[in-house]
Amino acid sequence: MNHSKTHTEKRMCVHCHLVFPVSHFPFFIVSILFISHFSFLILPAAEIHFKTPVQCDAAIVTLGDVAEITGQGAESLAKMPLFPAPIAGGQRTVSATQIRNLLADRQMTAFDHDFRGVEQIVIDGPKREPTKKPGHVNVNHERKVGEELTDMLLAYLNRCTTDGRPDSALPWKIKLQLTPEQIRAIADGEKITGMYGGKNPLVGTQEFQAELQTVNPASGRRTLVRFTAEIDLPPKVVVARRALQRGKLLNENDIRIEYQDKIRGTDYFSDPGELLGKAVSANVQEGAVLTSRSVHKPVFVKKGEVVTVVAKTAGITVTSTGKALEDGSEGDLVMVDQLLKPTPGKGRAAIRQSLDSTFVAKVTAIGTVEVFATGSKY
Repeated sequence: MNHSKTHTEKRMCVHCHLVFPVSHFPFFIVSILFISHFSFLILPAAEIHFKTPVQCDAAIVTLGDVAEITGQGAESLAKMPLFPAPIAGGQRTVSATQIRNLLADRQMTAFDHDFRGVEQIVIDGPKREPTKKPGHVNVNHERKVGEELTDMLLAYLNRCTTDGRPDSALPWKIKLQLTPEQIRAIADGEKITGMYGGKNPLVGTQEFQAELQTVNPASGRRTLVRFTAEIDLPPKVVVARRALQRGKLLNENDIRIEYQDKIRGTDYFSDPGELLGKAVSANVQEGAVLTSRSVHKPVFVKKGEVVTVVAKTAGITVTSTGKALEDGSEGDLVMVDQLLKPTPGKGRAAIRQSLDSTFVAKVTAIGTVEVFATGSKY
């Protein structure tokens, strides 16, 4: 009887292609179900590839921030929080080992994940927002106010110096020094209607007042905004009004004033009066800057020429003649040889007699020199 039962059990197991006692069958079924439902616990679930550096803009660093995750459960793993992110502009460095231990503490040891990548991970916090300076103003407002104020100031300066004639406007250089409060006040005023202030010669650091279209409620008058500006002009130089020939004696019609940015050095004239009456040393082109080498004092007395000698003493003036021994311009001292021989006498004859045959005289005009009657002393 027992033999027949055992034969029957074995025959049932042959149908299932398994050879074990039927009494173990329930345990077999439970094992199959466990394996089918929890196989991810013993199989590789995901590949976690650590990377560096990383940027974290959120408040919490997640696993997906520090690693590229692929495979089973990658999406859920990427959302797993790790630790707070660095502060804005800050930075934190963690190791891959620290992250693996953190995951182990969260009961992830059953997962046979494949960890790869770098060992040290640098985490940057959110980018720091640029801090606005106190009194920050809109860039467009600042540019618009600057352009309008500069135009009004240019017109004002030219009215003060050239009666506002367009053909005589000066090339002013203006550097505004505006505070944010002044910019906002002018921008709120909608329009600049007037300009005042400045002190002659209107260059250097100057203080001005811009009159705005808006009315001050307290005073009932239009709003005035005080501001400072650096005012400058290019160097003023004297240039040839037209082509000048060598030997030409300069007059007011030969020269004019220009303001030139590109002038170099200091060898130029700023005052036209310094050139009037001087002779051109070499041919000069129209518009050329006149320098000390361009002109010289005209020669009033030439070597070997007969000159008029004027001698003065004790209220008496006597004229004589002599021969210049060297060239001389107005104001120069030159040697002169007396042509008239001194003769004994009184008065004018005595003056002539007091002159040495060769003496020093001062050039006073074309062909004229002047001496003291005492001779060489002048």
